Amino acid sequence: ALPILLEIYTSYNYREQEFYHFLKRILNEETEKQRKDRMKENKKILKKYLDKENFITLYRGENANSLDEEYAISYTPNKSIAEWFSNRRVASEYKGVIENEFHLNDILLYTNDREEKEVMIIPECVWWEDL
Repeated sequence: ALPILLEIYTSYNYREQEFYHFLKRILNEETEKQRKDRMKENKKILKKYLDKENFITLYRGENANSLDEEYAISYTPNKSIAEWFSNRRVASEYKGVIENEFHLNDILLYTNDREEKEVMIIPECVWWEDL
């Protein structure tokens, strides 16, 4: 299901609420084995970025068009990539890079398909009751 999620996220013009509902459904239907397999694969791929407690520092480039942090899903371990995203397409006074620590449990998947070293995390909004 996660490859489908990645395809939707990167290729289609979706309404945000629909995407988050779909993500929540995928996560709620994920079996314990699927979750463990996802974590094992992510740990293998991201091992050079993880500390000994399985935390990773990730960056997100933001500008006036960015989603609020509770909805943000796309991060990178490469600060220069995040800086590039903060500066693209927008002539805005608000630009910057945020830095966050995430646990391996919070990571959906990693992809470098678009050469962005993209780490997709589970955004906070997915666990809200009224989503």
